[in-house]
Amino acid sequence: MSAVASSSKHSHALRKELGFVSNLLKDARSMTDYITAARLASNLATKAKEAASKFSNKELPALTIRGLPSSKGWGWQEFRKWLLEQGCQGIRFAEKRSEDVLGVVYFTEDTFRAEAVLKLADCPAPAAEGAEGSSGVVKCEVGVAADAAPRHGTKRRPETDAPKAEDTKDRNICDAVCPLWKMPYPEQLQLKFDTVARALAKAKAEEEASAVNQRASGLGRYSNTNQKGGKNYNNRNHNPAKRAREGEGRPDPASLICPLQGILRSPLLENYRNKSEFTMGYDINEQPTVGFLLGAFVDGMTAVADPSPTRHTSRTALAMAAAAQEFLRTQSKLAVYDKRRQTGFWRLLLVREGRKGSTFIPVPATAEENGRAELAKAEVEGSTPPGPSQPSPLLQVTGDRPFAELAPWPYLCAPESSQPPEGATPLDAVFEAEAAAPNPDEVLVMVQANDKFVDKETGMAELSAMREFLRERCVSLGLNLTVFKIQWHSGVSNAAPLDAPVLSLPDEDAATAAGYIVDSLCDFKFRISPTAFFQVNSAATCVLYRLAGLWAAEGNAFTSSSSSLAADEALGQKGPKTLLLDVCCGTGTIGLTLAGQVDKVVGVDITSSAIQDAKVNAELNGVQNAEFLTGKAEVVLPEVLAKQAASYENIVAIVDPPRAGLHKSVLKALLRCPKISRVVYVSCNPDSLAENLKVLCDPAAVASGNAFVAEKAMALDLFPHTAHVETIVKLQRMY
Repeated sequence: MSAVASSSKHSHALRKELGFVSNLLKDARSMTDYITAARLASNLATKAKEAASKFSNKELPALTIRGLPSSKGWGWQEFRKWLLEQGCQGIRFAEKRSEDVLGVVYFTEDTFRAEAVLKLADCPAPAAEGAEGSSGVVKCEVGVAADAAPRHGTKRRPETDAPKAEDTKDRNICDAVCPLWKMPYPEQLQLKFDTVARALAKAKAEEEASAVNQRASGLGRYSNTNQKGGKNYNNRNHNPAKRAREGEGRPDPASLICPLQGILRSPLLENYRNKSEFTMGYDINEQPTVGFLLGAFVDGMTAVADPSPTRHTSRTALAMAAAAQEFLRTQSKLAVYDKRRQTGFWRLLLVREGRKGSTFIPVPATAEENGRAELAKAEVEGSTPPGPSQPSPLLQVTGDRPFAELAPWPYLCAPESSQPPEGATPLDAVFEAEAAAPNPDEVLVMVQANDKFVDKETGMAELSAMREFLRERCVSLGLNLTVFKIQWHSGVSNAAPLDAPVLSLPDEDAATAAGYIVDSLCDFKFRISPTAFFQVNSAATCVLYRLAGLWAAEGNAFTSSSSSLAADEALGQKGPKTLLLDVCCGTGTIGLTLAGQVDKVVGVDITSSAIQDAKVNAELNGVQNAEFLTGKAEVVLPEVLAKQAASYENIVAIVDPPRAGLHKSVLKALLRCPKISRVVYVSCNPDSLAENLKVLCDPAAVASGNAFVAEKAMALDLFPHTAHVETIVKLQRMY
């Protein structure tokens, strides 16, 4: 069987497997289905990579041809056409960029390449108007010349889509990973507030559309039409949800499904991430680099750029990335991973930080407060007060206090069109000055490497050398590198399978072989392993959890949103006999931080490893009124309520789903459990939030007591300088 036929057979088999995974995802009904599909997809990617390696360009007979035209209209298509005109046969494919004077052609067999060498000997170079290099004769070189390698800015793709090399050089890494880095922080807050407002307007429009259709359901043959006759309310021209979804402006507050009180700013704006993942690859100058990709691989970007200009990466992580890069360039004998050719050893550097004390939560100074302090300082020193570009955080205060005493209101900002309680900070008074966070107590590093590139002994020796290099650098910087782990991975992308093992080096001492660090969230401690989920902005997460706890503990009767911050504080005290259901609890962070405000916490998650971590974290913090259960929420919730509901006066659920939102079966479970009087929904995706609110607040179910009413909402900035925004919504059961 020829190489081409064998390759075609493998491709057909891989396509069949891909179709199976695609259908599994389409029909998935539970988190287990999604996890199974993810694992199958990862295995399929590994198979595809191995097949691609077996039938890669390197295995095909290649010929480099020089002296070709360099012009916009002379790319790989013209190159291939010219080769055919010269009588070349057996061409598998051809590579040439319009700006290059050389190209590479791959043949299916050696005999075709040999024939092409003879036919192209002393062949006149093809002509092209205004082109360089199209004079004289072409020259052939057997194989792929070193200077014919694809550029790091792009992968092979159609000429019309390929980014130019100069475009790659002009790219700013901040635009790729923190695209709002140039935008003043008050404008970021307004932008994110408007994003949430549009989602809530969409939810209200969907609710209205559902109500109209329900009212029309008794009109016989005009069922599901409006009362003006004949027009389906879900028609694209008449659907208010479509108008809300497509609107770019700022929605009217009256058009929202509930009042959006404002947006909680992040206590930290600079270097706030406690976890960073750096790609190890080549920069645009072909130098080994540890940093971030300049763009998405699917868009053809493979170049890695220096991460130091980014505003959200911590100083500790940047120091580790710089040290690792220095090691790669000066000491390592192995290559970094090249995504273009899918070869190389070093792939990824993960850095996590742990703090054993309370979370560092600065209290922001307003612009007015900062200005008064600077003026006072200037009068004493006889200096000129700095402007907005020279902030001095004189009034910053470290938030080293118990979680129960943390007030979210100093972080509440009032954008335009918000409906804030009294005391919220206007956006024009938001100031960006802040105190620098202290160094972490512990640092965890995990290095991902390609175990197929070299033998295990050589790879382990290199990893040991990097560990010692990083330890020495940490000592010089006053950092404590307590955990160093490795992860073997040979897949196409750096996203390793969920079950990819994380290992220690053979000579790792017992003190660091445990494989985890301890980090604080509010005044609670959590065990963090290399791949465990944990919020990356600890300070903002504490504010988020505190507000969620206040709203979860509010009075049982349905009331309008509080008009003052003091009212919310008063309602946030521990209520009578309350059971808190932590749905999609993960490692138990929300439930454990709120355990002191309720009588009991029951956390539910489908991932068994997360539940095990939650149990360990409960023991670590001495929390004895929390129970964590593994299983599907739609199965576990009815069982829990059947056994425990009679013992509690109030039952409240907090849900914090992934970006896809709550599965429809979980939504049904919440609706069908009338004992749940209140839901606090924490969302990281406004679009999926709107879809879930449409179900939870379905007007058709209000009369039967099986629906909720959205009472109030708050936006929260968990990721400054990016477009992501969190939303907290309080939902009350309508009996």
